[in-house]
Amino acid sequence: MKLSISYDKLLGEETDELRCGAGSLDVVLKEGEGGEEVEKQIQWYLEEEKWKEIPRVWDWGTKISDVTNLVHLTSLSNHGRSYTTSLSNAGSYTLKGVEECYYGTGQGKVGARVCVSVVTLNGKMCLLGHGVEGKEGRVFDNFRRRGRGEEIVKFEKEEKGGLTFLPLMAAIYAVGGAGFYSPAFLDFFENVRQIQENADPKDAMDAINFWIFFAVSHPILQPILFLSEVMHGSPGPRIGGLVPYTFVLLNVLFILVTSKWKEISLSLNIFLFSSAIFYVGAGLKGEGSMADYNLGLNDDYKTEKVRGCPAYEDVRLKSMDNFDLNKYEGLWYEHKFHDYTQFKEVYDTTLDIKLTEGGEGWKDDFGIRGPSPKSSPRSWDKSPVANGAHYFLFGRVDKNDPKGVLRESGFGVEFPNYIVDVQKDSDGNYKEAIQFQCLERGGVRVFEGINFMSRNEVMTDEEMSAMHARAAEAGMEKYGSAPEQMHTVERRLKSQGDVDDGAWQGMWKSLGVDKLLEQLAVLIEDGGR
Repeated sequence: MKLSISYDKLLGEETDELRCGAGSLDVVLKEGEGGEEVEKQIQWYLEEEKWKEIPRVWDWGTKISDVTNLVHLTSLSNHGRSYTTSLSNAGSYTLKGVEECYYGTGQGKVGARVCVSVVTLNGKMCLLGHGVEGKEGRVFDNFRRRGRGEEIVKFEKEEKGGLTFLPLMAAIYAVGGAGFYSPAFLDFFENVRQIQENADPKDAMDAINFWIFFAVSHPILQPILFLSEVMHGSPGPRIGGLVPYTFVLLNVLFILVTSKWKEISLSLNIFLFSSAIFYVGAGLKGEGSMADYNLGLNDDYKTEKVRGCPAYEDVRLKSMDNFDLNKYEGLWYEHKFHDYTQFKEVYDTTLDIKLTEGGEGWKDDFGIRGPSPKSSPRSWDKSPVANGAHYFLFGRVDKNDPKGVLRESGFGVEFPNYIVDVQKDSDGNYKEAIQFQCLERGGVRVFEGINFMSRNEVMTDEEMSAMHARAAEAGMEKYGSAPEQMHTVERRLKSQGDVDDGAWQGMWKSLGVDKLLEQLAVLIEDGGR
């Protein structure tokens, strides 16, 4: 380890001539030695007046070798260097509810006699200093505000006691979740390894990011919907006819409690993170909602391991003979799905499919409302998308694919969209359809989606049962087409008109949210052309 030292020195006959003498001291440290050993060797350096010899050696070195460049090169590394004083600045931050923040730099490995760490928080400089035993008082006198007497160097004090059992219990909950679902997580990571080994690196990363996006989106949505239900279910008068006073008071109380007792805030964060682990673990193991959160890669079906995606010929039904893609255009109502890119809290979903000019591409105007009356009975009619929102999916028609296969693009990946079955009305037009999407990378099935669609807003139980039977005939139950694996989409009939609860929908319109949603839909559509 090398200790760099510089000092001022009067040279020459004229006493007002000031020059700088500089040099270096090689400090030899064994493993585990730090600032205290540096202090001993510096004292030897001063007492033996080695500093007198160093400038001469330095001058000689600069004349016969490129020492200055050596100093520059070694200064670029933060390994193996030692300093008399180490000053670490973490930067300036603005953080509500926190008055002071201190951190320290350990001296066990740093090799500095004095370490000063600085954080500027809300305009206030917080310094924490510590040094080799016996050196603090002499050095830290220099770190006081002149004229105000306000000490800004503080020693770190450990606060003991408090509600430490709460973070501990939350941490145990997190470990328990990870342990309980560890086989599912291990299986997931093994499949990810296989994807990375066998697929193109970019394709592999795109597929993994696709999975992560939806795996995270579902648990994030749950507390949002829960808080919305709590707010709209809170009793008492409402501010502007919108937010109950009791909900506002509850929020103020929550902020006060979490700001006063950090253990509660920490415990809450750990608990939320733990809940996310449980949620994802359940999705991987197949214990969550099988319809919209079946996250397993190459997951099992009745103890049978189902690997990869099937070929189109393995799942298409005879009804697809002489399939006419032009008849497939138009508005479809989705009645059931097995699809983790969708949410069971959403309802009234529609697909408006149009071919591009020349028939080489297609776009899907996917309409939704949310949340549904069943999932959010207190807040569904107050949502900004209670009257619908749209986003677009795009694809292409590959001439090399069999008729009935569309290439779908979305969220950074492309995968085939198989039209497995169509049923005709008396005029020969398509009235029902079963779609199956499957994303595979490196021999691993990352995603499967199944959609039951009809031209009619309402389907009878008999029609739905017949659709399940045809999907089973196509061999799709192992991919999620069984009744218990699919979600039934709630439907608001066109005859019921728009949702209007009064205050909330009036507020959204006054803010122009409806216009904003329309503009976003146009931008997405234009971007996909």
